[in-house]
Formats: sequence, C-alpha cells, structure tokens
Amino acid sequence: MKQSTNNKTLYFFASVFMTLPPAFLFYALANTPHVIVVPLLIYIVSFFKKKPIPYSDRSIIYSVLLALILAVLLNMLFPMHQERFMSIGRAFTPQITIPFLIFIAAISTFFTFSQYTIGLNATLAMFILLMAGDFQGLNSYNENSSFFSFLIDIKYYNKFFLTLATIELFAIIVSFLLTNHSDFHTKNPKVKKFKLISIPIVLVIILLLSISNYSTYIYFKSDLRKLEQYIVQLRHFSSMNISKVLFGKEVNLRRTINSDIFKNHKLIMLRVEGPKPPGYLRGRTYDSYINGKWSKSAGKIYRLKETPNIGTLALSAFFVGKKIENKNAKTKYNIFMTDACISNYIFYPPNAQRIEMVAEHLNFSPNGDFLPKSWNKDGGYTTYQYDNPPYPAYQKPKYPKSTHYLFIPKCVKKAISSISEKIDKQYNTQHKKLSDREIVNQIIMYLHEHYTYTLNLPDNKLKTDPVTFFLNTSKKGHCELFASAAALLLRYKGLPSRYTTGFICIEQHPSGDYFVSRMGNAHAWSETYLRDEKKWILVEATPPDGIVPYETKWGIFNVWIDKIKYSLSKRISEIRRGYFTRAVINFFFDIFLISFNFLFHPLRGFISLFFLLIIIYIIKLRKKNKIYTLERSAETIKLTKKMDKFIASIENKTNIKRKSSETLEEWIKRLEDSDSSQKINIEKIKDFIAWYRVIRFTNEPITSQKLKIFGINSKKTIKNFNKF
Repeated sequence: MKQSTNNKTLYFFASVFMTLPPAFLFYALANTPHVIVVPLLIYIVSFFKKKPIPYSDRSIIYSVLLALILAVLLNMLFPMHQERFMSIGRAFTPQITIPFLIFIAAISTFFTFSQYTIGLNATLAMFILLMAGDFQGLNSYNENSSFFSFLIDIKYYNKFFLTLATIELFAIIVSFLLTNHSDFHTKNPKVKKFKLISIPIVLVIILLLSISNYSTYIYFKSDLRKLEQYIVQLRHFSSMNISKVLFGKEVNLRRTINSDIFKNHKLIMLRVEGPKPPGYLRGRTYDSYINGKWSKSAGKIYRLKETPNIGTLALSAFFVGKKIENKNAKTKYNIFMTDACISNYIFYPPNAQRIEMVAEHLNFSPNGDFLPKSWNKDGGYTTYQYDNPPYPAYQKPKYPKSTHYLFIPKCVKKAISSISEKIDKQYNTQHKKLSDREIVNQIIMYLHEHYTYTLNLPDNKLKTDPVTFFLNTSKKGHCELFASAAALLLRYKGLPSRYTTGFICIEQHPSGDYFVSRMGNAHAWSETYLRDEKKWILVEATPPDGIVPYETKWGIFNVWIDKIKYSLSKRISEIRRGYFTRAVINFFFDIFLISFNFLFHPLRGFISLFFLLIIIYIIKLRKKNKIYTLERSAETIKLTKKMDKFIASIENKTNIKRKSSETLEEWIKRLEDSDSSQKINIEKIKDFIAWYRVIRFTNEPITSQKLKIFGINSKKTIKNFNKF
C-alpha cells in the first residue's frame, strides 16, 4: 500500500519528536555528543530520501549491523565510564546499548512507515529513559560533563529527569494522536473512535502511575540504594575479596589465605601470547614493613613517556625509559586479563621497555607499579622486551638511597639478626667479604634447606610478628613469608630490597598458541639491589615446590572453551585498538582453524561425522516435504486465479470494485447494500464463496479433479447469477 507524502512526513516528525528527548538526556549525563549529532545527520538524510526502503531480512540485518558498528566505533572515540550509572545501567552496558538504540530509532525512518514504527520508537525511547534514570549523581567519572554539568547536579537532576520524561510522554501521546488520522486507522470507524478515546486515557493512567512510582522511589530512595548496593556486593563478593588478597594496597601477613583461592585455584586470570613462557609477571610492589604488613611508602606518581595514536586513533605506546621502536624488540607479549582478574594495575614482564594499550596515559610509581588512566581493558596490552636477563627485575630507582629500602622494624630485628648469624656460621663466612650476589645466594640456599613450603599455616597463638614466627617457630610458610624473610634478611646485610607480587605464567595451553596464568599462580617474591653491580635482580626465595603449587589438567571441553575465549579476547582487542578489518578476517579464520582442529581427531571426528549425517538426512527429508508443499501451492494458485476471475466478473456486472484491504465478507456486505444487488443473486455468490473456502483451507490436497469441478461451477454461477 502506497503512503501519501503527508503521512510520511507525519510519521517522520513523530519519530524525531520521540527520539530526541532521551538522546539529549543521555548526552547531558554521559557527555557523549555523538548520540545527538549522528541521529540528526541520519534524520536529515532520511528526510530528503524520496523512496522508502522495503522491509526484508537483509535490510533489517544491515541496519542493525550499521547501528552496532556506529555505537562501538563512536564509543572508542568518545569513551564513557559505566560508573556514571548504578547497577541497572551497568548491566546493559549503556555506553554501547543506548547509542545503539538511538541509532536504530533514527535508521527506522528510512523504512516504509507504519504505526509499528511509532510503537518501536516509543518503546526504545522509554527503555533509554529507564536506563538513564539510574544515574548516580556527580562523581569523579562524570564531573567533567562540560556543558550540562549544572543539569545533572544532584540538586537539579530529579527535576531535569522528570521534565524530560514528561516531554517524552507528551511526545508519545501527540505522535499517536497525529498518526491516528493515517490510512491505517480508517478501515473501521468504530475502531478509530475507540482508539481516539482509549489511547489518551491509557497514557494518562501511565503518567499517573509513573508519578506515583517515582514519588514512592524518592520516599524510599536511601533504602532502595542500600538494597541495590547490597545486591551488587553479593554479585561481586567473591571477586572483591580475592582482589583484596592478591592486589590490595597492603599485604597483611597475619591474614590467612582466602579460601576462595583454594577453591578457584584453576580459574584463569591472564592469557599471554608470546614465543616462550613469560615467567614472572610483575604487579604491585611494597617497600615498607611494619607489624606484619607490607605497604607502600609515600612517593610521587609519574607519567611514562608516550606516543599516542600509533597505527590507529585508539592505540598508544608508553616507554619505560627512552623511546624505542617495537621492531627492535627481542620478545613481544600480548596480554589479556580475564573477567576474574580484578585489578586496575597491569601485570608485565619486569624487563618490559615498551607497552602498547588503549589508554589515555600510563602512571607509574618509583617501584614500578603501572596504573593506566581511562584504560579500555578489553583492548588488552602488548609488552616489548629488548634484553632477556636470566633474573629480570624492574631497574628503578637506579640508585636507591631511600632509607625505607633498608628499614627493619624492632619487632622482627632480633629474629633477622639471629638467622643472619646462623647463615654466616653455616657457610663459614663470618670473616669473609662476599659479593652482593653471593650474599643473595647464601640466603636463598639457607631458606630452602631449613624451611618448608605449605599453604596450611600453623597457628600463631602468641600473636608474634609473622616473619619472626616463621623464622624461629613454625619454619613453614607460603611464598609471602619466604619473600618477606628474604627481603628483610637482605636489608640486614645492607642490600636495598622490596617485596613484589604478581603471577607466574609458565603453563602452556594444549594448542600451543598461548600461555595461561591461574589464580593459583599468584605469587610473591623480592627484588634486591646489587650495590657492586649497580642493578636490581629478582630474588626467588620460595622452594621450587611452592612456585607452582597446584597441578592442573585440561579437560576435553575446557581446552576448546578456553581456546574460544582466547580467540574472542583477541578479536575484541583488535576492535578496541581500531583494527576492524583484521578482526573480521581473523574471526572467520579462527572459526575455520577451531573447526578444523576439532573435527580432524579420531574420536571427535567420528562423533561429528555421525551428527553431520543425521543433519544431512533431516535436511533432505525437509526438502522432500518442501517439494510436496510447493506442489500443493501450485494447485492453490490455480484455485485462487479461478476465484479472482469469478470476483472480476461480479465487479464488471455491478461496477463495485473490491478494495485490496477488504475481506470477502465486507465486499459482499457492500454489494447487498448497493443498488446493484438487484442484478445478482447474492445467496448463490455466498454459497460459492463458502464452497471455495472449504476447498482452499481444509487439510485435504487440492486435486486437479476438484479444480475442474470448481471451474465448471464458477462458469455456471456467473451465467445464472441474475435473480430472474
């Protein structure tokens, strides 16, 4: 059915009127100008386009894909933190979802307009308002919402939101009323009248209910927020606890190891792509030990030198030292954090000298803790190493003169002094001058010989210092105690030392494509400065059986599930970095490789072949049924053509044409009410139509014999439809 120009214009402006208020609201909240600019550009192009796009599977799929690509691309150019919203908003990833819905609403104006277009735009607008209403007020993530900061201030936001919600509801009501005069609502006057009355009433009821619900929410706002936060905490409880144990601001040696680490020791935290196992991946470092706790001493935070927009607009390179080209690197690692790895700090090989990631800039502490700002974790990060020392360590500060690298608290100094004397006595070095490296080796050997690795710590009933208890009483402990004891013993010998945490990554995936680091691979070691060699080295004091304390075996399904997760991580990373073409090509190549490796296996291949044969059989069976259906459809077409000729004969006789939107009953009713009813036998026509429906809509097949009889009776009825 063709649409008039007036109707098209009416639908167009109704759609614009409904979409822009929620788009403006999200722009004000998230400081994302593209949610206004892009839809306006789409509307301008749509307005001047003469012919609408017909609905089809292909046109709809392309439209959805275009909206999604625009949303993802523009999110990379204008990133937004999910922390602007509470749990409902975060659950739907608003920085992608809301622009996507707004673009869908705008693109829908290119298609043939109908009342469903208005319904779609109204639904999308209300959903966007729902998500935007979960805004949590000004904070460090949204205080830079430049132009409209005054509107989203907590004092004015409620009024601002209510105003826009009222405007949106008014827009929906007006749009429905205006489009009520279109061709779609003129079929039945009674239906038209009912809609004119019922729609405003329903919308007013919705408005009143919305105001009532909003008032209830404001009254119980504090309680609902507490409940919401409680639900969020429940959802992330385990992850938050684990993150505090592994990557917190301090390391409390008095605390027992979290039971979740034992339960989830197989949980993969990092996936690393590289030519060989990266080994130690450095995370956070601590240099102050007091009363059983390692913490960071106060120090300045610096920014690494950077080269923005390398290769793409999104990717930046950061340099630990002087700027070096990646082509000169000896070793390169692509590192991907999993969802289970909750840390704002990155984990990197200690000798990394260049880091590429999607971030605004990369901060670092004097001890080498790297904290990205505005970092897109989905993009992963790449490290480049230009030398490969056997015991790598972060090489700054170059000349450690601060006293906190040598500080030993009184509560542990006596025990450290006693153990140091025992080491000198055992290796007969009381009166010898040793090199710093020899001192390090002696301490490591002594700890390996006299102390045992265990995760089940003995009970410290006297509540003495954990390191003192470990050295003098239990002589059993985990990596944290070995690393702490080594650092303090080295300090006693005059070597600047610090305590370091991170992951051990040496486990290779069965495919051989990458390495993984699990929760059980979380580790602690120490770094010490060799005064005579003027460099930092990594000191591994934990016995070999404690470096990788858990044995892991890959299950049949786990191998392929993790391989798929790794492939998806790589493709998402490429998209985030701006390599869209590469991501698409590699995605299909990954599908081919995974399918090939999965099928070309004796057992998996046989099972897959068996199911493939079953699928082929089902397809062939359905094809036979389809052929039979097509044969029936051909006979049905012949029947319909004969019926069309019958109707055309009556139309010529009466000059009353049947409308395309009319049913046969409605057309017969018009014939009865017209003056032409005197020229025809209405009852015979009704009987003939009833007989047609019996043949057309019963389950029995339409045979050629039935068609022949139907044609003969059709001609007889046409000849004799005069009343007399």
